[in-house]
Amino acid sequence: HSPQQFVIRLMTWVHGDPLSYIHWCSIETLVDAGCYLGRMSHALDELGASDKNSLEASKRYHAWDGRHAADIDQFISHIDDEDRRKLVTSIIESFKKDIIDSGEGEKFRMGINHADYNDANIIVKNDGTGIKVSGVIDFGDTVHR
Repeated sequence: HSPQQFVIRLMTWVHGDPLSYIHWCSIETLVDAGCYLGRMSHALDELGASDKNSLEASKRYHAWDGRHAADIDQFISHIDDEDRRKLVTSIIESFKKDIIDSGEGEKFRMGINHADYNDANIIVKNDGTGIKVSGVIDFGDTVHR
């Protein structure tokens, strides 16, 4: 009953564990994760180019979208630790000044983006030669930006 239109394409079941479960991983694993993100970005570009409905569904407001960093100001007061609150405030202010207000953000890649690519959403498994990315989960924050 969502007022938003979403697109889901399940390709296959992904075996493995979230990268966040791994206590230590090699630089090669991190490089693999970066390469996987690049390939996924190209696949999302192809999805947007081939399916106008997918592209339109991704053009929505989402608080985690970097363009809306100013919108999270209202939540900073809920951070109890004063040092953390100051740190978050300074990061948001720097982001607004250096990226949004300066226009630098306009130079960023535009397209359908996963927008929540982090160690909890990167699925890895040991393929016998090391820990490799086997997939990505949680596309709920996917937006066009």
